[in-house]
Amino acid sequence: MSAMGIWLLVFVALYWGYCIFWGIKGYLWSRTASDYFVAGRSVSMWVFILAATATSFSGWTFVGHPGLIYEDGLQYAYASFYAICIPFTGMLFLKRQWMIGKRWGYVTPGEMFADYFRTDSIRILILIVALIFAVPYLGIQLRASGFLFHVLTDGWLGVEVGMWLLSAVVLFYVASGGLRAVAYVDAAQCILLMIGIFGIGVVALYYIGGWTNFTSVLAGLADWETARGGAGEVSPGMIPGDSGASGYVAVPGTIQWVGAAANAQGGVWTGIMNLTYMLALGGIMASPSFSMWAFSNQNPRPFAPQQTWMSPLGVGALLFTVTAIQAMAGHGLGGNTEFAKDVFDPQYEEELSQYRALFRTADDHSELIDEVTTRLDAGESLDGLNLTPLVPAAVLQRGMVQAEHPDLSRAEVEQVIAAGLAALERGEDPRNMDPDWLAALPGDLERAWLDLSLDRGGDSELVPQLLNMLEAAAPWLAALLAVCALAAMQSTGAAYMSTTSGMFTRDLLRRYILPNASHGVQVLSGRILVTVLVIAALTVATVTTDALVLLGGLATAMGTQMWVPLAAICFIPWLTRPGVVWGLTAGIIAVLMTENIGIDILAAFGVEVPWGRWPLTIHSAGWGLVINALVAVGVSALTQNKEDYEYRMTVHKFLREHASLPEHKRHLIPIGFTIVIGWWIFAFGPGSLLGNWVFGDPTNPETWWFFGLPSIWVWQLLWWAIGIFMMWFTCYKCEMSTVPEKEIEVLFDEDSGKSRYDVSRP
Repeated sequence: MSAMGIWLLVFVALYWGYCIFWGIKGYLWSRTASDYFVAGRSVSMWVFILAATATSFSGWTFVGHPGLIYEDGLQYAYASFYAICIPFTGMLFLKRQWMIGKRWGYVTPGEMFADYFRTDSIRILILIVALIFAVPYLGIQLRASGFLFHVLTDGWLGVEVGMWLLSAVVLFYVASGGLRAVAYVDAAQCILLMIGIFGIGVVALYYIGGWTNFTSVLAGLADWETARGGAGEVSPGMIPGDSGASGYVAVPGTIQWVGAAANAQGGVWTGIMNLTYMLALGGIMASPSFSMWAFSNQNPRPFAPQQTWMSPLGVGALLFTVTAIQAMAGHGLGGNTEFAKDVFDPQYEEELSQYRALFRTADDHSELIDEVTTRLDAGESLDGLNLTPLVPAAVLQRGMVQAEHPDLSRAEVEQVIAAGLAALERGEDPRNMDPDWLAALPGDLERAWLDLSLDRGGDSELVPQLLNMLEAAAPWLAALLAVCALAAMQSTGAAYMSTTSGMFTRDLLRRYILPNASHGVQVLSGRILVTVLVIAALTVATVTTDALVLLGGLATAMGTQMWVPLAAICFIPWLTRPGVVWGLTAGIIAVLMTENIGIDILAAFGVEVPWGRWPLTIHSAGWGLVINALVAVGVSALTQNKEDYEYRMTVHKFLREHASLPEHKRHLIPIGFTIVIGWWIFAFGPGSLLGNWVFGDPTNPETWWFFGLPSIWVWQLLWWAIGIFMMWFTCYKCEMSTVPEKEIEVLFDEDSGKSRYDVSRP
């Protein structure tokens, strides 16, 4: 076993030991249903801050986010604003849900909504949303962990085998310890997630050769697109209009009038696409699972620091800087063979020759390259040459070639890398090399270099390959960062396993099958349902990855549809039961019909629709939320009932008494609305188009005056800082997430046997 394999086993064992410890401890603590499902409403402040952050930012943040910036450029980096948009949703709804849950003793959101609207139909809808959210989301995270270890073990551990093995410990600590175990493990996973993201970014910056070389990559990509006219096979292309700007460093318009986002010119991430995508990601904290996280707290004290400092400031700093560095550095580390080839192509001598230093080592090894060229021209082997000094010039190739050809030794992989560098110096394509050169290389190679997007996993493989760069130089660090990635992937899945099992136990089993179920029966049911959920997610992830991808696209968009019922119970008593039920139903259907899965279902019945996924570059969450809100308002206008309204006002009078701003602060409300609306429009919405050029011409890197960064990145950093201020203002000054001054009288607590007062029962 390699040194990295040994270190990997050591760190995984330590991590698993921590998880098992809390699984056992949580098991011993779980005496009642509320102990198991909402941690006895006693999650401490710092545990919640860390655990909620880990649950919000999963393996997708660790692996998928930098991967998509690599694929789509800095226009996708606007997605980094989900470091603010996710807690923004929490700022709106978590404190008020906690207050309602505390007063009336709710354990699940289904109980809360069913009581408030006096109907079980919304309870069932919430279970559907929770299930659609949990199973595919969990399946994607678990499969990603198997894929990560498949890459890191150079194919020795199969994706499916690794996925099932790595899931066993998660299943143990979640099923045995409940939400309390999840919270304490998530707290550690949050720390590992942040260490891992930062560490990989530092490694990427080191291998690219420092900040100057990194900004050279950014400039090179913009000039490359301009020189090619956006004709690259793997690049986003030129944005619409006559600006001549590359999609790598510019947003492709406010909106594009296309039937499907895939048909957009210059990339899909228009201003309206980014805005509606942020709504989708904000759906994470609107999901039913986060309602249970809210109920699990002793008080709302952790909400404000998590929503202002931990997520927007802490995670935001990593997303807006480090993940973008990981992503864009990959192009200069050998991941983008098309870019590398054109930099050395004589026809682009004038435009791109200054970027050739990116693919040459800091020390001049031209003599070694000449020797490689001479031998390959003669059909001779490269055995006996020390080619290790050449590897840093295209270090990402080492892991990709090794994974593609696991039979090759490390020295033989270095021969393939050296041959590609020699081909570049001759102005040739290292991916489609001279057959005579290929014949002289070890192994039965169809091609020498591999392109990250064309030949490997694209966005899903960037981070694993960045980890692989360390295998030779620092195997212990590579293994540690790999465990950080594993923790990131399992953090969200564990929380959704626990909370979804709680919802099905309370809202299905206890409501309809065993209404007098004891605490022991409820806890046992929760453990069984956790197991069923994991097996279902793993089965889908094993048997049909296509279905997993289709369902995974629904997860966050479905969570966003909870905005309307949450707005009803927290702020708007005018919304009626039929309005919210029909609105939520219409929103779910709209999401399905603007995602591939719904379009494919219609096609199976012979119905062809004139649109594809995300028409008009509007995310399915946006379509769903607009239709949801319109139907809810329209139906509510037609179904007003005085008795029902007065009944709902029981909750709203309580909230107004305990959560309203005092009179001397009410002048802050219009200021808060102005800041919030302006931020959503200009930070990443339609107004973000200004960011393409206000800090420099995207077509001319010489005008990038702020540390060599393109205008789009500087704009994102500016509005990130403004977003932190917005969250501080709303959470603290407007008291949206602070502890209520007036003590809350508990009307129901099933653990103590205290009953709801009939007169106040919502």
